Amino acid sequence: RGHFELAKDPFGGEGQVWRGTHGAHGGKKIVAINSEGFFVMPDRPELASVRIRLAVHGGLDVKVVVGGDGKFFSFHRTLPAAGRWCDLDLPLSAMAGRVGGGTKVVDITVMHKDPSPAAALYVHSAVLVAN
Repeated sequence: RGHFELAKDPFGGEGQVWRGTHGAHGGKKIVAINSEGFFVMPDRPELASVRIRLAVHGGLDVKVVVGGDGKFFSFHRTLPAAGRWCDLDLPLSAMAGRVGGGTKVVDITVMHKDPSPAAALYVHSAVLVAN
């Protein structure tokens, strides 16, 4: 969607990560990870979570939108620290009333709520994990 670019790992790790650029939402940094399908929403969502590894510089508040088939769920979270990788676990059980079992999740969008020019958002990965 044009709100992010590939960048070197800001903490010296191997490979590249997504770096958010200013989006249309009040200048907040956004990383929109789209694919053919990350996973299919399980029939027992209480058994799984989406784990997103991300880092910020600046404010610690983020919004993550997960969804597919036109149905989305927003998570609002505060990271424990800035300037390092943090694993954010988002329980699929929270999405169960909105995104039903069998729905293919095709969009994970991370938004850094700090609109200041010095703020930065990096996303390393998004994976499905068992609880």
